[in-house]
Amino acid sequence: MKALKILLDTSFLLPIVGVKVEGDVDDLLKRLWVKFRNREVEIYYTELNLLEISWILSRRAYDPRIQQYLRQ
Repeated sequence: MKALKILLDTSFLLPIVGVKVEGDVDDLLKRLWVKFRNREVEIYYTELNLLEISWILSRRAYDPRIQQYLRQ
């Protein structure tokens, strides 16, 4: 049986780098991981996903509230 190919959206990749998102993303990622390990699915992402994640992380790094928290 051929593995199902899945292209992940950035919102599904953000929790992997520690950014919380709304919805049941964590549960879905756990289920996808099991299917991936069983070779039932192939998981893909694009370079644009990585670029978007880097933008999101850089915005958070410059957020004054986060800067203040890090200084504590």
